[in-house]
Amino acid sequence: MPRQLPTASPTPDPAAGTESFPLPPLTTPTPLPLATAPPALVLPDESGTSVACAANTLRLPLADLTGDPTAPVSRIEADEESLYVLVDGGLIRLSRVGVDAGTPAPEAILLPGQTVAGRPVQELADLALDGRRGLLYMLDKAGHVFRYSLRDGSLSLAYRATFDRQAVVSPQLIAIAVDGDGRLLMLDSAYGMIWTPDGQTGRELVNDSSGMTESADLTAADGRIFVMRQDGSIRVVEERYGWRAWQGQEGRRLGLAIKTSNHLGVDLIVTVDALQREVLGMRPDDPGLAVTRHVFAFPDMGLLRDAAFAGGRLYALAGGDLFVYPGPAGEGGSGECRPLNPDLFARPTLYGEDVIATLEGMRFPIEEGTLPIWPRIYPGASRLYRLGVHHGLDLYSFNAPTGYGRGWPVIAPLEGRVARATIRYEGLSGEEFDRITADARTLGATPPDTMELLAGKHVVIEHEGDISTVYMHLDALAPGIVPGAHVRAGQLIGTVGVTGTEGEGRPGASLPHLHFEIWVGERYLGEGITIRETMWWYGQGFDRRG
Repeated sequence: MPRQLPTASPTPDPAAGTESFPLPPLTTPTPLPLATAPPALVLPDESGTSVACAANTLRLPLADLTGDPTAPVSRIEADEESLYVLVDGGLIRLSRVGVDAGTPAPEAILLPGQTVAGRPVQELADLALDGRRGLLYMLDKAGHVFRYSLRDGSLSLAYRATFDRQAVVSPQLIAIAVDGDGRLLMLDSAYGMIWTPDGQTGRELVNDSSGMTESADLTAADGRIFVMRQDGSIRVVEERYGWRAWQGQEGRRLGLAIKTSNHLGVDLIVTVDALQREVLGMRPDDPGLAVTRHVFAFPDMGLLRDAAFAGGRLYALAGGDLFVYPGPAGEGGSGECRPLNPDLFARPTLYGEDVIATLEGMRFPIEEGTLPIWPRIYPGASRLYRLGVHHGLDLYSFNAPTGYGRGWPVIAPLEGRVARATIRYEGLSGEEFDRITADARTLGATPPDTMELLAGKHVVIEHEGDISTVYMHLDALAPGIVPGAHVRAGQLIGTVGVTGTEGEGRPGASLPHLHFEIWVGERYLGEGITIRETMWWYGQGFDRRG
């Protein structure tokens, strides 16, 4: 979480937001006076492209403002006065005047560990701005949606996630947006549905399309809902059931964001391609027409995660940096900038480490296992039965070409040293599982001692480069796997089981699987970024063939 930001103000009232929250009336934002407005964006030239480079763009290292230069910045929204940015899972506000001058002064709005309406904030994952009502919505990876009033600074709950024991799987909210009527939309990748809150704990169905289980983000424009899939293609939702193709991948290599912007006076569908370092604007009524195309030509920039337009400028997030185009270095642009071949960008880092190099050297922990396609079993997913955030990757036999179950071998992906290993284990009964998870739901988060029990038999291995891996729910540990033992890559460390899960005390209640975590320093792989990006990082080392 952000480490040296000022204390968030105002302090949330734990009792606030427990009643129905009346939405403010719709208003039209008042633009800045022309005398103080920044210069307009340079429109694309005859090639259809605007290029942002060091000659015309301001680059600000936002991660440094937290006291940790390795902190990722992931999401941004903007209005006439402020930028709202997610940094390391927390929300900060920046004055646009200060940012445009190159002197950002962050104000913490909502940080992990704070409490709103009795629900602890765990890790914010997405933002949605309702500028006409002066509201900012924040999706927590635990499943809640918090709401911040831009007018009076109050915080409340827009949606409170709850656990339904009767559900086959729990909803997995991965993105939020606001439509033209001010309705909050919540994208559920577990069921392939779009919901809107019905009261604080209920959900009303907006759309049911099973294909949305492989979606990444959504937006609303022109009375319709647009959904970007994991492969970068876009589909449009117009009715309560089903959807249709709107645009193919169109060269997108890693689409991390889709949103709506009216910075040119009409609604545009804006997509952000992390690897192309490209922000593309399209008309909702013509998927084949690109109205604007902004590309970044900074060879050392990280993955481009999100972008927003305000006051004649483009604000974009990549790595731990905020890019402002046009910036003071070149108001109005510069003819010296040239697009950069995406293959010439330096390899992106995460948390200050060359994670790709580490992952490329790893073996898959289950020989016959493969990467799943479902966001809900990746790190960063919600776990409503304990109101927590998933830190690992769940590997089940149904996602492998060869079925495996209890007793299947688990291997060390890298050479390392065993830091922890379960030597004595008493088992977890069904009644105890119910008790500790119910206590966690009451608290609104999973305490460390409960996580220890839910891990079952487990092993932690430390590797070179401040990397560690974790293996949970093991049926048994291999001989010699004890704290301090040295392990080689490919060595057997245990077998797949159900320990620590409901299936241990109630056979058949949950399937055998391996819960596998990768940690980079003090962050799990996926912390502070979207699940879609997390899936991409895992794919750099383990493709879907294992």
